[in-house]
Amino acid sequence: MFKQQSPYQIVYLEHERCRLYAEEIEVISDRQMSWVRPVVLATIPEPGESTQKDKLVDLRFTADLIWPESSFQPALDTEVIGLLMQLEDLYTPPDNLQNARQELRCFIDRVWQSCQLQPSLTGD
Repeated sequence: MFKQQSPYQIVYLEHERCRLYAEEIEVISDRQMSWVRPVVLATIPEPGESTQKDKLVDLRFTADLIWPESSFQPALDTEVIGLLMQLEDLYTPPDNLQNARQELRCFIDRVWQSCQLQPSLTGD
């Protein structure tokens, strides 16, 4: 499936019950990769759970990622606006980033492990 995504839009990478929302900085077309800047990691509530139980991790000051473009989906404005409003209450100062970095690393490790089982994710 071909997706035309424009730079600077918000996209997400979903794995299990988590979504990594990120700002797409650039699409590296010849390598089928995206350069993204993480914004927030959100745990998706179970069906029937209140959305009040969303677990959000502020990732705005963590490292950028380069990841296969086919893994990302464009995020809907309506969901992003709600997350950004909640995110302002969670502001993580740049000098207190250890937890955010660890959460991002764990999420990426889990996604990477699942990619190893699904070679089509990398475009092979």
